[in-house]
Amino acid sequence: MNGEIEQMSNIVISARKALFDNKEIDFAFVTTPVNFKDDKEIYYVYELNNVLIAPSSYKNKIKSPTSIKKLAKYPFVLLNGSMQFREHLNDYFRKNSVQINPVYELDSSSNLLEFVKNDCGLTFIPIEMAMDAVWEDKCFIIDLEEKLPARYITFVSKKKVIHSNIQHLIK
Repeated sequence: MNGEIEQMSNIVISARKALFDNKEIDFAFVTTPVNFKDDKEIYYVYELNNVLIAPSSYKNKIKSPTSIKKLAKYPFVLLNGSMQFREHLNDYFRKNSVQINPVYELDSSSNLLEFVKNDCGLTFIPIEMAMDAVWEDKCFIIDLEEKLPARYITFVSKKKVIHSNIQHLIK
């Protein structure tokens, strides 16, 4: 990289792994789950608190807390299958023996909330993204009996390569 910083957004984890393996990048911010080779160091930077939200029109249909199994009959809007968060959710669904087939699959988490606000179904997003819409009564948070596993933003670096201009972020 020679000191150059290249912005990369919405690159699926497999592409980032390939860039690391080809020695095209030295570090990246990646959300968990992370599965890199042993020659990488992983630092947990920030915990993401993901919640399940539903359109306000579902308030009379869904009582909270509830089981994810009971919600499988409702439409879901999720990220597409190549996205890390979707992989995280698929693991959660498998562990809870539930089959979720989304009616919409999106390429960006920023669009998930808009689909819920427009009555298209349920979705999982970070609580920070949901709060304004919850306060405006455009959606509500469903408390799940089966808690989602923790998810983090991580800093992944080649071992022994920590750049001084970002070292303060991971301490």
